[in-house]
Amino acid sequence: MNSRSLFSTLLAFAAGGVGGYFLGLRQSAGGRVGAGDNAAGALVGSEQTATSAAPANGQPDPAIPPADYSVMVPRGENLAQTMRAVLNIDDPVLRLRTIQEWARGLSPSELPGVMKELETYFKAQEDLDQTAVIGFAVQILDSLGLAFSEGDAEAKLGGLADQLKHPPEGGGGESQNEVLKAAFAKWATRDPAAAKAFFDTRLSSLQDHDSLLKECGEPLVRGGVKTDPEGTLRWIHSLPEALRDSLTNSAFQTLSHSDPAKASELLVSGPDLPNRDRVAGEMAAWWAKREPKKALDWALGLPPAIGGAAVTASLSALALNDFPAALARLETLPEASRAAGLQGLVQEWPADKLSDAGTLVGAQSESAAKSAACADLVKKWAVKDVTGASGWLAAQPPGAARDAGAVTLAEASRAGDPEAAAVWLTTVSDSRLRHDQLETTIDEWYRQSPPAAVKWLETAPELPAADRETLLKRFRPGG
Repeated sequence: MNSRSLFSTLLAFAAGGVGGYFLGLRQSAGGRVGAGDNAAGALVGSEQTATSAAPANGQPDPAIPPADYSVMVPRGENLAQTMRAVLNIDDPVLRLRTIQEWARGLSPSELPGVMKELETYFKAQEDLDQTAVIGFAVQILDSLGLAFSEGDAEAKLGGLADQLKHPPEGGGGESQNEVLKAAFAKWATRDPAAAKAFFDTRLSSLQDHDSLLKECGEPLVRGGVKTDPEGTLRWIHSLPEALRDSLTNSAFQTLSHSDPAKASELLVSGPDLPNRDRVAGEMAAWWAKREPKKALDWALGLPPAIGGAAVTASLSALALNDFPAALARLETLPEASRAAGLQGLVQEWPADKLSDAGTLVGAQSESAAKSAACADLVKKWAVKDVTGASGWLAAQPPGAARDAGAVTLAEASRAGDPEAAAVWLTTVSDSRLRHDQLETTIDEWYRQSPPAAVKWLETAPELPAADRETLLKRFRPGG
C-alpha cells in the first residue's frame, strides 16, 4: 500500500462505522502508536510537564478545563514540526486533547499540508498493530471533523468544498473528503437547517463526487425524516438521480426504527417515490438483520404488489437464524405472499434437502416471485448437483418460472459446457428471452470453438427455425 493511499484507507475505516469499535479498543489499551521522528522546535511548557497533567487512570484531570489544554499544544517552527510533536505525545488522553486543540487552529488552506504529513506519519506505522493504528486514525478524523464543524462552519466547509473543485497540488483529496464528511455530519446534527442550505447551494453542484454527497446527505435525511418525512422525501427527489436511491434507503432505514407505521403509509401513498417494492425490500432487509419477525409482520401489512421483496428479505433473515421456524411461518403466510416468502426461504435452504424446496416451488402458482424462487433454487442446486437440478427443472411445466430456471442453469454451465447451455435455452418459451440468451451463449461458444458453435446452429434439431436463421447470419462466415 503506498503512503498516499494508506491514511485515506484508515480514514475510510473510521468514517464507515468500524472506527468507533477500534477507537474503543484504542482508548482502553492506553498504548501509544509509534513514535515516528522526534519533532524539532520548542514546546510551550515541556512534554514531561504536559504529560503529567493527565492522571495515571487515563482520565482527563477535571481540574483542567478543556480550553486550558490549548497551552499544551507544542509549537514547532512550521506545521510539520508542530504536528510531529503533537503526534509523539506519549499519554493517549493528553495526546487526544492536544490534537483537538491543535485542530481548532487549522484553516482549510492548511489541510492539504496536514494530510500529506499524516500520510507520511502513518506510512511509518504500517508494521504496527493495525487495530491501534486505525484507532488513532479515528481520533484524528474525529478531531478534525469537530474542529471544522465549530465556529463559522459554513466558511470552513466552504473552503474544503472549493478545494474539491480545484484540488491542491500534491494530492490528499481523498483524505480531505473524509474530513469534510465528518465535519458536515457533526454540523448537520447541531444545525440541520444551515447544513441543508449549504448542501443545496454548495455541495449538490459538485461534479463527480456522488459518494461524498451521499454520505453528507445521510445525516440530513436521518434527522429530517423523523420530523418531516414527506418534506424529506420531496427534498431527496429534487436531488440528482445518482443520490436518490441511497438517500431514500437511509430515510426508510431510519423510519424502521422510529416509525414503521409511517414508513408503510409513505410506501403506499407517499410523494415522489418510484420503485416502492424495491425500497420496501431494502428497508426490510436492513431491519430484519436485527428483528426478522417484526420486519416480516411489517412486510405482510403492505399490499402484495409493494411488499413482496420485503417478505422475501424478512423470511430469508429469519431462516438464517432459525430455519425450522421460518419454514413453519411460511405455511401461515397468505397465498398472495407465499411465493415471495418461499424465495427468501430457498436462499437459506439446507443444501442436502433442495428436492424438498423443489416440491414447494413447483406447487406455487405462476408469479414473478415464483420465477425468482425457481432461479434461486436452480442456482443453488446446480453448484453441487447439476444433474439433480436439471432433472427437477425438466419436470416443471412450461412457463415463466421454468424459463427463469433454464436461463439460470444455462448461465451456470455456459463456460464449461456451452452446448448443454444452448440446449437448455431452446426450451425457453419466451421468444425474446430465448433469442437473447442463445446469442450470448453462442457468442461465448464461438470464441472457444467457431466450428463447433456453427455446426450446432446448423444441425441442432431442437433449435427453433427463426433463431437458427438469425444466429447463423451473425456467426456463420459469410452469413
